[in-house]
Amino acid sequence: MKKIIVLFSMLSATTLASPAIAGIYTDDLSRCFVEKTTKDDRARLVRWLFTAAASNPALAGIYAKITPEQMEAANKDAGGLLMQLLTNTCVEQARKAAQYEPQWLPASMQVLFGVAGAEMFAGPEVTQSVAGIGKYLDEKKLQELVPK
Repeated sequence: MKKIIVLFSMLSATTLASPAIAGIYTDDLSRCFVEKTTKDDRARLVRWLFTAAASNPALAGIYAKITPEQMEAANKDAGGLLMQLLTNTCVEQARKAAQYEPQWLPASMQVLFGVAGAEMFAGPEVTQSVAGIGKYLDEKKLQELVPK
């Protein structure tokens, strides 16, 4: 059962990082993003992802109450970080990707946000929270799904 919980949490995190079609220059830019962001930078992106997700009608006002001012602050912070990466930290990689590959920006952002999303689901507190679903899963019925 523990493996199912771990798999569930891994799948949740990786859905934020679904594969994007990228070329070699976008791959270089994505690698720069990942290598040059700090744990604090990724925490900023986690806050942005959370505030953005909280605007989903299925969550809005029920589980998280994000004010327009909080959303604006999160947008400003994440946008500032992204601009720092694109125009300073990873500027050479960004120039080459922009020159040769039309999907460079969404593809590289998808990788960066995917890494931040994975961190959103990392840590013992989140693992413990996610493991709570295990109380509601019937292990016997799940085992019946596995081919023998």
